[in-house]
Amino acid sequence: MINNVKNNFFSELNKMIIDIKGDIDFLESEDRKDEANLERVKLNVLDIFKQMFDVSYRNVFNSRNKNDEAVKLSEFKNTYNEFYTNIPRNWYASLENAKKNNDFEKIAIEELKIETMEKIKNCFENCLEV
Repeated sequence: MINNVKNNFFSELNKMIIDIKGDIDFLESEDRKDEANLERVKLNVLDIFKQMFDVSYRNVFNSRNKNDEAVKLSEFKNTYNEFYTNIPRNWYASLENAKKNNDFEKIAIEELKIETMEKIKNCFENCLEV
């Protein structure tokens, strides 16, 4: 079960990465560096949550964990979902601070991080249901 989830999730993330890299190449060819940098923000967020998936996987699905697969899957979901709460805490705080200071560039970046994280989380949840 978990291997199917992992394969489907990483397949979807890799499609997102390919699309974003294509957008970056296009934007750079059009000399739109600021927009290309925003796309790089998305790549960074994808990379973070892809790595956290691997961390969660290694922490739960190892030889020390003697629970059955259903329990492990539940433990894994809880472990991985914690990252969707913990990682963006600073992003939300930074967003609020940027709003107070009318820092529109920072607002755009923090909102983009949060939006990208939500897309990844939805993708993960969809892969769990398959």
